[in-house]
This record gives sequence, C-alpha cells and structure tokens, in this order.
Amino acid sequence: MFANINLKGFPLVNVDLFDIEKPSDFYDFLNFWEKLHDKKQEYIFLFNTENMSMPSLSYATKISEFIKKMKLKPHNPLSYSIICVKSSLIRNLVSLVFKFTSPMSPVYLVKTKEEGLQVYDDLSKGNEVTCAKVMPTHIKNESSQAEL
Repeated sequence: MFANINLKGFPLVNVDLFDIEKPSDFYDFLNFWEKLHDKKQEYIFLFNTENMSMPSLSYATKISEFIKKMKLKPHNPLSYSIICVKSSLIRNLVSLVFKFTSPMSPVYLVKTKEEGLQVYDDLSKGNEVTCAKVMPTHIKNESSQAEL
C-alpha cells in the first residue's frame, strides 16, 4: 500500500504515505486524486510522509508530470496542501518535484502531522502561518517561488 486515504474530515483529505511496493499502488493513488479533483468540490490535502524512506527518483518525475497534467484542467478545486516531512531525503525529493513543476495550489511544509493539523486549523480560521510555503507559478517552465 502506498497511500492510506482518510476522507472523514472532508474537505480535509488525510493521506498517509508509505514506501511504494508496487507501481500499481502509486497509480491507484493518482487515479484517486484525479477522480477527487474531477468532482469539482473544494478539497485540501494533508500528506504525512513519516512512514516513507526514499522512493525511487523516477516517482518524482511521474508525480511532476501528473501535476502538470492536472494544471491543464479548466478547474482547480485543490485549495492547498500541507506536507509533513521529517526526513531530509523526502524534503529533497519534494523540492525536486517542485523544481520540475510548480504546485497546483499553495503547499505548506511542516515536520509533523500535529503541526500540519495546526496549520490546517489556523488557515481554516483565516490566521497567518509561519511554516515554509511553496506557491504555484503561472509562468510556464518557471520553478517554484520558495526554496524548501
């Protein structure tokens, strides 16, 4: 299993990520994401990477290509994402993904799921947050505006 998805707090979609054992698990997640996106209902991702070691770099390319494809859609109901990253290896991989393509919506980077839930709570209340943030760009082939 690559992704354990919890929709109980929708529009917050909790996604616990694990090491990719089978490529089909990765593609199942991408299919889920695209179907969720095509419903055109606002949603927010909370990605927790604490159970990942180091996925193959080829998946960074694949997720970048997927994001590029999703950005071509006429609608974007993804309000923002929060990515919980403890590992510097995973942080570097996330940085690589956003060097290939900017995110679809703002991405907030925190170390723990608890911090991620606090960022979600703060943003839901309209409060400012101080964590690292990667913003989408609207200029083709331009890298993200923030360093990770």
